Amino acid sequence: MNKLKDVPYYIDDNFVPLEIQDKLEKDLIGQEHDFPWYYLASTVSKNYDSYNKENHKITEKEHFYHAFVNDGEYNSDFKNVVKDLVSLLPSQDRLYRVKANLMLQDKGGNPDLYNTPHYDFEWEKDGEKYQKDFYVGLYYVIDSDGDTFLFDKNDKIMERIPPKKGRMLFMRGDVLHASRHPINFDRRLVINMDIFT
Repeated sequence: MNKLKDVPYYIDDNFVPLEIQDKLEKDLIGQEHDFPWYYLASTVSKNYDSYNKENHKITEKEHFYHAFVNDGEYNSDFKNVVKDLVSLLPSQDRLYRVKANLMLQDKGGNPDLYNTPHYDFEWEKDGEKYQKDFYVGLYYVIDSDGDTFLFDKNDKIMERIPPKKGRMLFMRGDVLHASRHPINFDRRLVINMDIFT
């Protein structure tokens, strides 16, 4: 993504054609389909420590996921669900991971609290952690609340991105970010893509 050379993130509300938007919603949560979801007790491993805990207001919650691509290989019988979305990405870029994340309502929750801040991937080189050479595409499948929080290098919130059907958020791999469960809507549904350039 060439734009990410100049900015840490950008939003494109017109990246995904309406026909693909509607098909993704129908395939993932439509009544006619028996799409499999898998339970996780938290959004990030309990041992994750690549952020300064004292600088963040966290409320970690359970969620459901479905992995389509892991380690660059399709590993789901439902891979056709995301093929049209993936085909919109630059052809020279390589998928590392694609998964759908489904969060249920946190009724009465505090909208200023968020799940664990994280980088999708980190590598160690010479004792230092780094998150370069990839970017994240976060596609919002349905209208909801439950912002995506983006943090600057000083752990300050630089942006809160509200979920909107059809919205695509692109960010560099070195942007610390966190999700938030919905408070007013029944569910929040995103497709998370980690992509090597």
